[in-house]
Amino acid sequence: MNAPQYDDDFDMPPSPPIEAYEGRRPSSKRAQAGSEDGADWILPIVDTNAWVGRIPPARRWIVDGWLARATGGALFGEDGIGKSLLAQQLATCVAAGRPFLGLDVTHVGAMYITCEDDELSLWQRQRAINKALGLPLDCAPAMLSTLAGHVAAQLGDFDEAGTFQPGPMFHAIARRAESISAGLIVLDNIAHLFPGNEIVRRQVVGFLAAVDKLALQCDAAVLLLGHPAKAVGSEYSGNLGWSAHVRQRWFLGWGDPELNDMDTRVLRKAKANLGKKGEEVAFRWHEWAFVRDEDLGNDLAREYAEVAKHNHDNEVFLACLKLRNEQRRPVSDAKASRTYAPKEFALMPEAKGIGAGRLEAAMDRLFRTSSIERATLPWKRDRKAVEGLMERAD
Repeated sequence: MNAPQYDDDFDMPPSPPIEAYEGRRPSSKRAQAGSEDGADWILPIVDTNAWVGRIPPARRWIVDGWLARATGGALFGEDGIGKSLLAQQLATCVAAGRPFLGLDVTHVGAMYITCEDDELSLWQRQRAINKALGLPLDCAPAMLSTLAGHVAAQLGDFDEAGTFQPGPMFHAIARRAESISAGLIVLDNIAHLFPGNEIVRRQVVGFLAAVDKLALQCDAAVLLLGHPAKAVGSEYSGNLGWSAHVRQRWFLGWGDPELNDMDTRVLRKAKANLGKKGEEVAFRWHEWAFVRDEDLGNDLAREYAEVAKHNHDNEVFLACLKLRNEQRRPVSDAKASRTYAPKEFALMPEAKGIGAGRLEAAMDRLFRTSSIERATLPWKRDRKAVEGLMERAD
């Protein structure tokens, strides 16, 4: 699994075009003007005379409108949401020339480097991704690398002056990327690759400058994976430097919480210096890969939608029941009763517009799963026991 594998009927991704726009790397003349740490260093100046009479070339995208070539980007999302799966699927789509969750990609070589998952995890995940994309199960279009167990996975370290200096890992990744003309390098994740303090802005910016250097040197999009800070609503780690310095930042979040469907996800462009901010892609976890509902087929998509609606209605019924019992206003499951729960709940704002019919179906499901019961409620009225519906404690 350490090198790309292809079936006989699977085409290898082509090398990226050589005619990439001029100026993506420093000229040898400018590079020799002085050393970066020496007193004779000369500020590089853009030769704007070269622009005269010419039209700027179009921006080159790896994921159209989302991730640009020769730039650094970041993907953040909370633990366990599926960042690594999404990243390996992205690398596979780019290397195989398949759309990424409906987004167009450029068909070039790609690398996915993980510091946490072992080879077995990569292998199992790859088969699920291939199945979802309609690829041969035994192929691995992207170059995969695992650094699990390596104690020195940092891209470099800080010198005595506090300047980040690329190290052996940085140069090893660059060599591998250049050997396959990779247009995408995914690095999973910041916690292992960054040797500094995530809340010290100078260190963060120095590290991200090195990531930009890797992107320019390899002419590739470099995507870093990371966890957001623990603060509620945070979308990136540490300090503002993690967001301010990268040209594009993605955030992977859960789907609509009201649907109570934990398989749904939303990928959002939280920052987009080079494109339109705020665009979203909705999809779901399905058979160990990520897919859009529209790619599942009509029958399966309808089934998922129906399950999500039922879960939502169940939660609404329970919320209404809890509130009525807190108010000591018992309800009944008897249709002839004046306090028939579905009719009573349908009038409450907490029902969110759900009609009595859907609430009645929700009550039936909750009885079937033993989530609610008829019981003697924990209070009395005129010293008499009160009967009604309540949620089961267990």
